[in-house]
Amino acid sequence: MLLIGDSLKIEFKLPIDDNADRIIPKQRRLTSSQDKDAVGVVWLMSFPNSGTSYTIDAVRELTITTTATNYGLEGAMKDQESTPAFPDMEEAKNGPFLHVTPGREINIPKLLLTKTHCGGYCSSCMAPQMFIETPRSFMSGCLRGQRRVIDEESKVTSEFVSYSSDLVKKVVHIFRNPFDNVVARFHLDRKLQAQDHPDWLDTYPNNREGFRKWCEQLNDSAAPVLSSIRWVDQSLMDAMKDVPCMSEFYRYIQWHNLAFSVTSDLQIPCMLLHYEDYSTRFEDVTNELTDFLGLEQVGKAPEFINDKTYLDYYTEQDKRNIARFIREYATKPTWQNVQHYLSDFVSEPAPMEA
Repeated sequence: MLLIGDSLKIEFKLPIDDNADRIIPKQRRLTSSQDKDAVGVVWLMSFPNSGTSYTIDAVRELTITTTATNYGLEGAMKDQESTPAFPDMEEAKNGPFLHVTPGREINIPKLLLTKTHCGGYCSSCMAPQMFIETPRSFMSGCLRGQRRVIDEESKVTSEFVSYSSDLVKKVVHIFRNPFDNVVARFHLDRKLQAQDHPDWLDTYPNNREGFRKWCEQLNDSAAPVLSSIRWVDQSLMDAMKDVPCMSEFYRYIQWHNLAFSVTSDLQIPCMLLHYEDYSTRFEDVTNELTDFLGLEQVGKAPEFINDKTYLDYYTEQDKRNIARFIREYATKPTWQNVQHYLSDFVSEPAPMEA
């Protein structure tokens, strides 16, 4: 049975420091019904570009509660310090941090949905260590983030922080169709390049041809690195060699393999959520999600728009090659959750043991 607890509210007041322009949160100590053992984090664990933003928005609007993130540099209030999610706890400055919206009351539930990409992955980062993850390093990435700091000279700086796994009480683990997820990563790369490298956008236009060209340059960079990594054996390399964007699909599967491993080690409840569920069973999945969080639905979720898939960005041979590689590299729990995306392109599953 899920416990539904009172919410911890933090109100905002105007600054009392004549030299400060930023809004300062009024901090309230937890009451006896909101003791430190009763509050905690629900990780929203997601490989980048797999539905994190919509899930955060849906929970926030459905339940009229505040959500959080490991990444305190996010948000609209760029000139203010990151707001700790649990200000009365020791090491509050280590995160996570609230998603603060100007003019909106902060209402912190006992189980606070918190965004983490568990380190995330830079698509263009090709150093060997970017492909070598262990459960321990992955866990560290899940707990790590950044906070925005205002120094004594009123300059905005940032610092890396990390909180304790004891704060994590539950996990929501999101899956997205790997074909679509990797194309979404291409779209993110274009967005990141747009401001400083406009010529890059001409080289990699926002269409099938641009995506395939992007994949080619990633493969040229990744192939020698992956082949030099000791735990990428010959059978895995053979399965990978004809996969477009091999580094992205490798990272996608490794990420989900390790997400299952870490959740198992933590021995906490986990909800599996597939991105397409928002299209096919919206009411059911949002009810399941808010029930899992122990929250009541009192608002209305934003419209979910998912009118584009990207299978046409891949040739039929690409699809078979990708399916073969994923079957080879996925652990059993991962395979069970991605197999339906690949069923038209692969015959018999042969996943690794978890």
